[in-house]
Amino acid sequence: MKRRRLPGFYQPGEYDVSGTIVGVVEKSKILDGTRIKPGDVVIGLASSGLHTNGYSLARKIFFEKLKLKPKTPPGRAGQPGDWR
Repeated sequence: MKRRRLPGFYQPGEYDVSGTIVGVVEKSKILDGTRIKPGDVVIGLASSGLHTNGYSLARKIFFEKLKLKPKTPPGRAGQPGDWR
């Protein structure tokens, strides 16, 4: 398990716990870019939303770069760290 603090999201002393995935590949099968050539195809899969560090990056963009202000969602009160 990985313990991750999300600055500006949780109250002091709170943290997020998530699982971690690790893969194994034979050294000869590693994709390092040396065999990429014109005509190769890249397949992209749509994401279901933000994951892992994406939330910290999104908050940085919205609140620091774009200077947006957080709003409390309907039916919620207080700060995001208080929402249960």
